[in-house]
Amino acid sequence: MVPRLRHVLASLRRPALPALALGLVLTTAARGSLAEGEAGAAEGVAELRSGVASPVAAVRESARADLERALIKDPSLVKPLLAAWSESSQLAREAIGVAVLRHGDRDGRRALLRQAFALPDTDAHPLLRAWAQDDASSAALATLASEDRRAFADPLAWGLGSAGEAARLQALVDLVDRTQIEALLTSRKSPTGHTGYYRGQYAVLAAHPRRQLVLDVLAAIGLDEQLPLPHATGLGTYAPVLPQDIRFYEWRGMALNALGEIAEPEDEALLLRLEIWYRSHLIEALEQRERLVRMRDRIRWQRRGDTRWEEQLSLLGERVGLAADVLTTIYNIAPTRTASALEQFLDILQSWPWSVQPLELEAMVPQVLIRTGRYAEAIREYQRYLRTAFTTESLNWYNQACAFACWSRDPGEADAEALRRNALDCLDKAYESGWRDLGWMEEDGDLDPIRETPRYQALRARMQAELDALLADPEDDDPAAPSER
Repeated sequence: MVPRLRHVLASLRRPALPALALGLVLTTAARGSLAEGEAGAAEGVAELRSGVASPVAAVRESARADLERALIKDPSLVKPLLAAWSESSQLAREAIGVAVLRHGDRDGRRALLRQAFALPDTDAHPLLRAWAQDDASSAALATLASEDRRAFADPLAWGLGSAGEAARLQALVDLVDRTQIEALLTSRKSPTGHTGYYRGQYAVLAAHPRRQLVLDVLAAIGLDEQLPLPHATGLGTYAPVLPQDIRFYEWRGMALNALGEIAEPEDEALLLRLEIWYRSHLIEALEQRERLVRMRDRIRWQRRGDTRWEEQLSLLGERVGLAADVLTTIYNIAPTRTASALEQFLDILQSWPWSVQPLELEAMVPQVLIRTGRYAEAIREYQRYLRTAFTTESLNWYNQACAFACWSRDPGEADAEALRRNALDCLDKAYESGWRDLGWMEEDGDLDPIRETPRYQALRARMQAELDALLADPEDDDPAAPSER
């Protein structure tokens, strides 16, 4: 047997691997080595076909891992593996692709992609999605694109021979960029776990060179709609290219906040899309509310241990919350379009029946008011909450501090200096009532107008000292430890 084929077999053979998967994957190497001796290649193929059958799904990761080990030991195997690409199975192509993307050189990766682009759409699209879902493969694609972006986006530089192949290359560029956009959005979640909004939070997305793709991805996430890229994401719902360590409901809110910061009034198609979504989902939410009002007194909702009522209220709260996010997004893009709709929505929130009011609902009123620049009204709502104990006291004072600080940027007839003093007073009260989230406080752009003041710096130093002491002695049950929000 040819020594290189023996080496591949020794690295890859496992008794549990089926002849179908193992044979089709490794026959690629055997056929690519015919120049080294037909007898040796034939011997290798015969040995490959002697495997034990088992379900293909169970060996997908095993085949990838075996190929990776072989390529690490002998990088020259890329060429024979790719030589018989067209005759390999879909599973074999997927495994070969992951291995080459992870461990092949730049030329090997380019050769792999050229061959993938030459496949029919039904074969090429699942491959692109499978490679994009693999962290290391996606990183390799992004690196390849960033190292030579101009060549990456130029079909002639790749030696592609048809419009279909060129379109597939552009689809891969979109896929890589989409992965990056998703990662940038997720990165704006605070290390302490918060997804709240402050001005300038999404500047990193606003600076992305492909603005239209950014808007498309953010809108698809925010509205939970399928994004029309060549790898299908499901029937009308958004599926991330890579798994995201965040609740999808929170991710949607972040995407809508980012849209409000990045989009412009000239993005007419986007605005129409948002308006249609808002109207239809608000109507659905109100219809759901009326159903719950009628069902509230039924015995079956009162059974001990029956959680369906709370589940339905929570779903209703999420639906109304997303409607609020979409409406404030439209307002932040084009304020004049939503003046009447905003007043109507606030009336709906403030007159909501208490019998079917989700916990999330009341907090939406000041949030909408702050996002639309109505700071005095928002502060009055927060002060009312202090009397109703709707929210934790520390969080309420913190939100008031943010409202006063934001108001000081555009005070109108108010005294900007007095507003900043009020913000610092509220921040002190937040600390006194248990606020300890220094990470979010330092990141929150709403507090920028007071960040350089001596009072803010003194509070920051005190919180940092407490945090350092806690980290130095984690077993100490310190009452000043960060509180749960």
